[in-house]
Amino acid sequence: MSVEYFAIVKEVVVNVCQFQLGSLSMKPVIQFNAALSTMFDHVIDANSELCQQLVELKADCDRLAADRADALKVLLSVCLLPYCQLFYVTVCHGITD
Repeated sequence: MSVEYFAIVKEVVVNVCQFQLGSLSMKPVIQFNAALSTMFDHVIDANSELCQQLVELKADCDRLAADRADALKVLLSVCLLPYCQLFYVTVCHGITD
């Protein structure tokens, strides 16, 4: 029985540096139908999980965008608006201390 070994290697060209991203060992299988079926089941399950994670991340992104917009509104109304009103009163109406 022979076992084949594959390694996934990434080469960084700038520094001529290599690092291993992953590897796997393969051995011959008599019933390849069952092996392929198992691999496809795994891929389908992983794809379903990734799709669900993507939906959750999109919802999180939308929620964070809304939170950021609300925080900006508060920042403008609480921090910046009083200074703008003061500037308008002092500059535009000629009020000086």
